[in-house]
Amino acid sequence: MAKFFNTVLLTFLSFTATLCWVYYCTKLSALSVTISSLVAVATMIAVIAHKPNKKPSKNTDKFRWQMILDDSTSAVADFLNYNNYTDADVDDNKIFVQKNNLRYCFFSHFSVADTTADDIVAAYKQAHKKADKLVVLVSTANQSAYKTAKAISQLLPTTIVDCNQLYMLFEQSRCLPVGNIPDPPKARPTLTYAFNKKRFLPYATASLFIFATGWLTFFPLYSFVWASVLAILALYSLFNKQFNKPLPSPID
Repeated sequence: MAKFFNTVLLTFLSFTATLCWVYYCTKLSALSVTISSLVAVATMIAVIAHKPNKKPSKNTDKFRWQMILDDSTSAVADFLNYNNYTDADVDDNKIFVQKNNLRYCFFSHFSVADTTADDIVAAYKQAHKKADKLVVLVSTANQSAYKTAKAISQLLPTTIVDCNQLYMLFEQSRCLPVGNIPDPPKARPTLTYAFNKKRFLPYATASLFIFATGWLTFFPLYSFVWASVLAILALYSLFNKQFNKPLPSPID
């Protein structure tokens, strides 16, 4: 619903902004409406088609190989401890922990080959008597594994977390294995507040209002410049990654 509302607002904003600027420069109504409509349609298509970049980075690929070749248990245990999972009980490639009165089993299956449906079933058999939720950590998994995890979830809630997701979770928790730890992010609360996704709506609505009322002022050019600045801030707040919180963890 939020994406639909944002798409509509961005489309209307792009139409209004283009209409105001083109008409101000040309004073041709038909041309202004035509160009504005084309820009609005292009904006709508671009927003609908926009998807986060899921291509693994070099750091992610390095992390995946490190989890395959090294003992990943200690890295996973550190991550769980950091995120307030307690009473850790390590059993080979399984870590049993508790959080919020739920028993979790974190099952590590890092391999060169994709994790399969049979691997998910094997993890379930080893975990279902001792856990309320099963989290299978994998390098990669094929579609049959995800379908099997969904089916098994009727008996035991089961989640597959691949190395792309796990790398982001480890990075957020500052628990990446030695050699992969990046520099700590700088604390910039003012910028985080100013450019958070929550600021998109006030920036966009203010921009629309100034564009709509700019013609009533003595200096419409001045109004359009400020409205354009607010529109740019709205776009940046909506799409930037640096000042927006990460997606909720798929683990909890």
